[in-house]
Amino acid sequence: SEKHQLIQTLNITDLVVHQVARLLKQFPLLNASLTESGIQNHETIDIGVTTDVQERLYLVTLPDADTIPLHAMSLKRLGNVMELMRGNHHAVDLSGGTFAVTVLNEPATSHQIPIIYPGHAAILGLGGVQTRFRPGDDGLPTLRQIVGLCISYDHRFINGALASRFMQAVADALASPVLDQE
Repeated sequence: SEKHQLIQTLNITDLVVHQVARLLKQFPLLNASLTESGIQNHETIDIGVTTDVQERLYLVTLPDADTIPLHAMSLKRLGNVMELMRGNHHAVDLSGGTFAVTVLNEPATSHQIPIIYPGHAAILGLGGVQTRFRPGDDGLPTLRQIVGLCISYDHRFINGALASRFMQAVADALASPVLDQE
């Protein structure tokens, strides 16, 4: 069933990309490019997701990512990985998108310092999921899964306050995600 497929394919990357794509509507400057003629705002939110296949790194684009339901995004991401594993690079959009998310899945990697892709304003770095004790609602230590997030941005036209507000919005969205009903 489709629900069973979703459970098998859905991961933290899908959830982060889903939430980030929707948040970029509120932070359009982070979905822009600096060109010779000035700041170019992009009309679409096309998220590039780093994908490591057979020791090669690809930036696979999910066009119009803000319009893709979470379950469809997960299946599309998995389909892209499968096409790359088969060597069908032409079947995958490698244009780079308008904003990038880079993923380091190893639990030992809590944070990273990603380099901005050419033509992008920023890149969000996602560390590995770790299990740590954190205070629960009652103040007692509770085992929780946490993930490190970081952002690199083009300081020529993005200021730190904007990047900080975006990261807080991402953290809030991941703590209480708004999921599609489809």
